[in-house]
Amino acid sequence: MTIYCKTEKELSDALKNDASQIIIDYNLKEGVLKIQAAGSVAWAVALGTISVALATVVVPGINLIHSLSLSTVLTSIFGLSGSALLASLVYHGGIKLLHKIKAYKSSTMSDGRLLLEYQGN
Repeated sequence: MTIYCKTEKELSDALKNDASQIIIDYNLKEGVLKIQAAGSVAWAVALGTISVALATVVVPGINLIHSLSLSTVLTSIFGLSGSALLASLVYHGGIKLLHKIKAYKSSTMSDGRLLLEYQGN
């Protein structure tokens, strides 16, 4: 099944529903490409950063300055569009969606949109 996504929520839903093909609109394209291009070291740092960021919500005493420095780490790895999309995917479906998006092969369509095709784990 092919799903067309214009928003982060639609992309999250498509990933949750294991769509075989996802067509990504222009506004999400850059963020998806940055997330997919990140290497394993970048992913390890990002997942650690996300874990600490989640702890700032749960654990009292971790202040806003720590949260801001964590967002700076994510932005330096994924860029602004990538980290915004990353945060949205975590918000809408958890860290498992970040692993799912890496299982898709991306290619640019003739009209400039991005096609994601599921390749499995």
